[in-house]
Amino acid sequence: MSPKTVQILASLMTISTAFALTCYKCDSSQSKLCNYGIGSFTYDTVNCDEEAGGGVLTNWIPKQCVKLVAKDKDGKEYIARGCMPSVGSACRGIAKTLSFFSSLEGEIEDMDCFPCDGDKCNSATKFSGYTLLGVVLAAIAFLF
Repeated sequence: MSPKTVQILASLMTISTAFALTCYKCDSSQSKLCNYGIGSFTYDTVNCDEEAGGGVLTNWIPKQCVKLVAKDKDGKEYIARGCMPSVGSACRGIAKTLSFFSSLEGEIEDMDCFPCDGDKCNSATKFSGYTLLGVVLAAIAFLF
């Protein structure tokens, strides 16, 4: 490789590291606090490029934060948060490949994926209009 090519590759790797995505990382089978988005200040965070190994090839793959909700054969719900390659509709397959819920291997019956783009976007589900309306009505009822 020419020195110019090496310089360009080094510059691109530096730029991709500077814009690295940070996600919350936890697993409710290991820590019960992971079930509750309101406790996100207690979650560990992970730089997605570092978790992927930080190699030349892994830095080129776009990543996203994800919240996974899984149920075991008894219907008990588990939540995991982390980052994974941005792969569109293959989220469930990638989550199983990356061993989310590794301590429950073989017990997971159903899994839903909630990917998002942006730093620490996987803390909780977004509030809907009805949720906000309910909070406002409860506050008004409490005042009177």
